[in-house]
Amino acid sequence: MYLIDSLCPSGGMGGHGFTIHLSPEFRDAVKSSGIGQPQVDHVLKNYGDEWASKCGLLHRYDPNRRRLSHRFVSSGTIPSDEASCHHGITIRWGEWGPEHITVPGNACGLDIDSCPSVYRGGRILLPHNVDHWGQVNLLLIVFCWFAHSVALQNSVNDE
Repeated sequence: MYLIDSLCPSGGMGGHGFTIHLSPEFRDAVKSSGIGQPQVDHVLKNYGDEWASKCGLLHRYDPNRRRLSHRFVSSGTIPSDEASCHHGITIRWGEWGPEHITVPGNACGLDIDSCPSVYRGGRILLPHNVDHWGQVNLLLIVFCWFAHSVALQNSVNDE
């Protein structure tokens, strides 16, 4: 149903990207799972900060959106360049499931595209600005959690 491919870091900025190929069967499983944007948002609200923290990313962004104010700097938290960029995990759920996944960083994420996939009629999630292993880990955690949820929901629906 999906294939994670091209995970071979180059060490440069954006050099930790990878692709995820989605089969038409994955799209069909998403449709029959009954999972939608409200369920996705609920999961992210409950687990997103913990996932980011476990990947070493929670301290790299500004969860209270204080940016670089004196209050923020004096709190002892050292903001990275990402502090003025994206602040958390977002997913835009669509026909193919997690069609856009964004994690803390400078526009870091995976986005759906119709370029050639290993699956006939499939789609591919392409990387953007994946700069380090923490972002790789978080993107994989998020995608795999929802892919597993789709599979579980379908197995429950089949019973």
